[in-house]
Amino acid sequence: MSLVRSPKLSVVVLNWNGKEDLLECLNSLERTTYSRVEVVVVDNNSTDGSVEVIRREFPQVLVIENQSNDGFAANNLGIREALSRGAEYVMLLNNDTWVEPDCLRKLIDAAQENPMAGVLGPRICYYHEPRRIWYDGGKLETRDGIVIPLHIHGGESIDALPLDSREVDYVCGCAMLIRRKIIERIGGLDPTFFAYWEDTDFSLRARRSGYRLLHIPSALVLHKVSRSSGGNESENVCYYMWRNQYLLSRRQYGLFFRPYVLSKHLRHCFWEYCERMRMNQKEQALAIAEAGWHSLIGHYGKRVGRIPSPILALLERQRVSE
Repeated sequence: MSLVRSPKLSVVVLNWNGKEDLLECLNSLERTTYSRVEVVVVDNNSTDGSVEVIRREFPQVLVIENQSNDGFAANNLGIREALSRGAEYVMLLNNDTWVEPDCLRKLIDAAQENPMAGVLGPRICYYHEPRRIWYDGGKLETRDGIVIPLHIHGGESIDALPLDSREVDYVCGCAMLIRRKIIERIGGLDPTFFAYWEDTDFSLRARRSGYRLLHIPSALVLHKVSRSSGGNESENVCYYMWRNQYLLSRRQYGLFFRPYVLSKHLRHCFWEYCERMRMNQKEQALAIAEAGWHSLIGHYGKRVGRIPSPILALLERQRVSE
């Protein structure tokens, strides 16, 4: 009888000042039923003692210490290390997650059964409500030329939903299994985004290269949701979500159509700015205005600077006159 060798999997966990969440995540990975797995932690210059604790409590985990916070694309450091160590698959995993013991095995099995599946993702439920879905596959919609990533079945109960694997528009970077050949063909994550929607961009590039994007709902991850950025409604989340919405959208069109997309995006930013001000959410409103301004001038990467005072004064005059 011949034994089929299990492919080597490297799980890359990105961390920035998330020591307690990270320790719980690593504990969950120790319970995996998949045999050929190694864990690589990329630390984005944490100041909470994360690196020291990992090395003490998980000496088998490889730690890469980044000298600055380079956002989600710092995963590329772990990806390169994983490939150099012979990984046939790389899984990107948020540090604020809990991985069910059979999750990795189910993802690898699905990938092996579907050779043209380049990127695969599990079902992701809320950590504190493990039967309520946060992500059950990614769907893209287009409104006024703006590409909008959506989570299928978001907020629904898992009880009545099927477990059949299916093709999706994008795979969520919270828990994303990537075939080695994909990385070798299209490269890693784009650091231009810094945070949010790099996964959608990567998924679309993978699909354009000829590979399928698969969702495997029988594999399960629990997620604490936006812990490193301050929560779903923090000003940083608002900024990166709105700015990168345009960055992602403009890449889907030729030069002729991009001015139209930019004009629609700026209008939407202004409307949202007005609505947030009306709701007394000033920090979020200013972040969205800044996202629009940076979209206009072409500033991407890490958020730096603020919207110029004359531009903000102009926005306020326009808002009051509306």
